[in-house]
Amino acid sequence: MALIQCPRCGKEISDLAKICVHCGYSLKAPTNPDAAGETAEAPAAPEETAAQPQAPAYNGYYAGNPEEAVPAKKNMKKWLIIGGAALAVILTVVLIIIFTGNGKKTDGKEDGGSGSGSGALPTYGLRIGMSQDEIISTMKKAGYTFTEESWYSGTPLFSLACNDGTDVLGVNAGSFYIYAEREKASYYCIQYVISNPDYSSDDHKKHDTIRNALTEKLGEPVKKDRQEIWETNGEVYLLDENSGVFTLIHCVGVSTYEEMRNKMSF
Repeated sequence: MALIQCPRCGKEISDLAKICVHCGYSLKAPTNPDAAGETAEAPAAPEETAAQPQAPAYNGYYAGNPEEAVPAKKNMKKWLIIGGAALAVILTVVLIIIFTGNGKKTDGKEDGGSGSGSGALPTYGLRIGMSQDEIISTMKKAGYTFTEESWYSGTPLFSLACNDGTDVLGVNAGSFYIYAEREKASYYCIQYVISNPDYSSDDHKKHDTIRNALTEKLGEPVKKDRQEIWETNGEVYLLDENSGVFTLIHCVGVSTYEEMRNKMSF
């Protein structure tokens, strides 16, 4: 056994001693001698923190309270049903508008709808390029019965007369005529007989109703004697009080009043 000096008091002690017998200094202490008797405190254990809840794995449900969760597939199905119902309602409304606005008249005859150009008057489904037979077939489908007049017998033209009556711009025409070429019509004209020329108050109302409707759609007419003329791109409208009766003539496939007169010899 060897003797060593105590680092603190300097007295001799055994080198095997753990504590100085003179001053009580711990020979195992790594710190300064003045801290005799003081032992290093063990490091404090780390504080335990509350375990954080882990988000549940997605299993087809929305995250959150499982009791309040809504299945994603069921929610998607609900919105698909709502969207489909809304689309069905919209389509139904559109179809109603189409069929009530351009369908049958109350008397069972098919309304003509708009034709080429301005579409101010019904055209009954007639088109440029139709033959006489096609025109007759089209008018029969629209619910009208025609007889052929003899005015153009033996010529490339023909005339069909209908006494069924029809509505034109809110006014009833007791009869009307169709003029066209027999083989392949490059134009056609429809002449509506509105009233006899007694110029009663009702006749004046009909005349004013038609004039106002055409003026609203086509602008102011050109006046010639007792005629009022509207010329548009490919169509001519003639409101006539000179032909022995009050008539309205609508020609498709002509652009001027003079062209209409030359073709139909009015």
